[in-house]
Amino acid sequence: MKILKVQLACGLMLAFIVGCSQENTSEAVLNTDNAKARIAADLPNSSDYQKPGASVRFSHNFDGRLEPNQSQTVSMVFTEAYDAGSLSLSFTADEGLEYSPLQTQLFALQSASEHSVDISLSAQNSGRYYLRIFVEVMLPEGRSERRVFGLAVDVGNGAGKSEEAGESMAKDFRGEELILLPAKENHKE
Repeated sequence: MKILKVQLACGLMLAFIVGCSQENTSEAVLNTDNAKARIAADLPNSSDYQKPGASVRFSHNFDGRLEPNQSQTVSMVFTEAYDAGSLSLSFTADEGLEYSPLQTQLFALQSASEHSVDISLSAQNSGRYYLRIFVEVMLPEGRSERRVFGLAVDVGNGAGKSEEAGESMAKDFRGEELILLPAKENHKE
């Protein structure tokens, strides 16, 4: 008799647990759907989306092309919305791409929301090179946020690698060139 009571009590507890977990699961799905709807409402189009990391946007006046042994000054603007702290910019480039200034640029964030840097680019040989821009925001409480930007530099006539291979360039919805690469999907069941 005692065993029967224990089995009955265990069965009722199991039914209660299963019922509660199903209710919580449906609430969790509903909450997730609501959160996705709020996020979609907050971000009306993809141009407003900001990746996680330092809240810094980057723009420049460079068309992406250079001739060998030609030097060009590129004006870069970094836009941020911080009230305090500092902004540090450092640069690295692929071998063969020369740039200056070489030293890290440092800005106080409370002084302005836009910070300009002029950088001179040149390369001796044709090809595609990348200038990488490392952004670090140091906040007053000692926390730092980072972001990395890249600037493609095509040197010479038809310096893009896909153009050299004779491939045509596809365009995105803004009319900018896309580089199409072959892909293979593997489906696991």
